[in-house]
Amino acid sequence: TEKNETDAIVAYLNHKRKQTMEQLENSMDIARSLFSSAGDIRQSADTFIQIKGTEQLSKETRSLKLPCWYWGKKPVHYDRELVDEIERQTNCQATIFQRMPQGFIRISTNIRNLNGRRAVGTFIPNESKVVQTVLNGNSFRGSAFVLNNWYLSVYEPFYLDGEVAGILYVGRREALELAPARALSEKKVEKIFRQLQDKGAFESELDDGGTGKLIQALSNLPDHATHPVIN
Repeated sequence: TEKNETDAIVAYLNHKRKQTMEQLENSMDIARSLFSSAGDIRQSADTFIQIKGTEQLSKETRSLKLPCWYWGKKPVHYDRELVDEIERQTNCQATIFQRMPQGFIRISTNIRNLNGRRAVGTFIPNESKVVQTVLNGNSFRGSAFVLNNWYLSVYEPFYLDGEVAGILYVGRREALELAPARALSEKKVEKIFRQLQDKGAFESELDDGGTGKLIQALSNLPDHATHPVIN
């Protein structure tokens, strides 16, 4: 029956997501250790860097002036060494975000945009559930639309002078091989998401407006960016 089919899909998704999240927790432990071993971040009081900032969903751009960050004398902005070492050891994408008035901006990352370039300068706005979570001092764990695709993600805040100043991120692109889902109707997709949300298995920075808004957002994405539930 349709109910049994939907329940089976929910159970499968819960299982796969639990497995992947356990792997991500281990990956975050490694990332946190590597981040710590790089040394304390020092924020310059009088040196700034100009970055072209792009909001990752609306694609609006603006010129931003950010305080320079350093590990010792080594700049954090545009650094590749740490995030690439995290990826080498964990097989996860990694990012360092810096807080700014508009949200959190990627200043070091191996997440790539559609042109294949590192997505330094893209940012998550303050309205995002991710931002609201980390500003409360908590880590965000769950599905997040990251630039141009869906990733199961961990966003962990870090502090400078007692204030949330940045985010350390690890994530893995969601790729659930779920054949029955490819033929799901929008109504069935909505039912699945409601059950996932009720069971706490689905978290997304796009779901603040409820499942209907989420389903609409998913259905308007290009094929390469659809969430695995309806891929």
